[in-house]
Amino acid sequence: MLDTFTPSDWALIACLPAAIIFLLVFVVGRPRTWHRDPLGWVIALYALSVVELLGLVVYGIVFGQRVEEIPRLIVSVQLFLALAAKVAILFVERHRGRIAPHRKEHRP
Repeated sequence: MLDTFTPSDWALIACLPAAIIFLLVFVVGRPRTWHRDPLGWVIALYALSVVELLGLVVYGIVFGQRVEEIPRLIVSVQLFLALAAKVAILFVERHRGRIAPHRKEHRP
């Protein structure tokens, strides 16, 4: 089975542990202050969603196993919520002035 893997299969398999490491370092690494800010919750939710989605992709595509509807629905809804939260937090941060809006002025 491993001899039939393509380079893209290996890339997906390599991305899964990288995503897990990012999630663990972000959530349990020091300093653990992410839970004090709404943006930290958004990043944590998005990181978890990416890990779950990559897990489904690796399980379903690379190993050729069918993933049941309930796990796919849960991951899809969670990913949608994470993306919607990212957009919402972007608007909030821009409104607060922490992220500058796009300006057409050119500064030398």
